[in-house]
Amino acid sequence: MTRKEREAEIRKDPDKVNAYVDDAYNRYMMAKQFRENCYDENKSQKDMCLDYLKQYGSITPLDALSAFSSFRLASIIYRLRKDGYCITKEIAPTGSPYAIYTLIREGEEYDG
Repeated sequence: MTRKEREAEIRKDPDKVNAYVDDAYNRYMMAKQFRENCYDENKSQKDMCLDYLKQYGSITPLDALSAFSSFRLASIIYRLRKDGYCITKEIAPTGSPYAIYTLIREGEEYDG
């Protein structure tokens, strides 16, 4: 399915549009709250990403950009996986596709 087809399908269902907008707003507010309360310029982006995942459970590239100014979330996730964190990746089904990374558990090998 192409991007235009996916967007047309979403626009047909007002509930999907509202859910997408609500989710985007909630994620923005979480990132803003994290930046105000937990941002530490002495911590690495990897450590702040791990803190964000532990606090909220999942993160998107836009969350990372808003919360701790990272343009390279995939690289950070790769390094966390190398450190033994089990983090899954899901592609958001609505609108423009983007990755949603979710922390499953700590200390176990990533098999993906």
